[in-house]
Amino acid sequence: MNFNNQININGNLYDTFKVITGSRLMQTSQPAYQIVIIDSQTIQIVFPPGTTAPNYQVVIVNPQNVVDNNGNLPASLAAQIAVDVNNLYSSSIS
Repeated sequence: MNFNNQININGNLYDTFKVITGSRLMQTSQPAYQIVIIDSQTIQIVFPPGTTAPNYQVVIVNPQNVVDNNGNLPASLAAQIAVDVNNLYSSSIS
């Protein structure tokens, strides 16, 4: 997930971003995915081996936790992710 501006993420990543497949929220008590901060403009969603659903939506549920250097909130609160589940990967996919 790439942002147009540098952002500051305040708070817990899993309370700020949620991953939804279909109409179902993916469970995070036994993490079904990982959220990784790559740099000041990019986060990566890492799905585990055996992921079978091809389409997900990442939702920013607490936009006040994601602000740019001027204090602006994100203009968009969701992004679509397409996962290629037909191939095997030895490293994470996003």
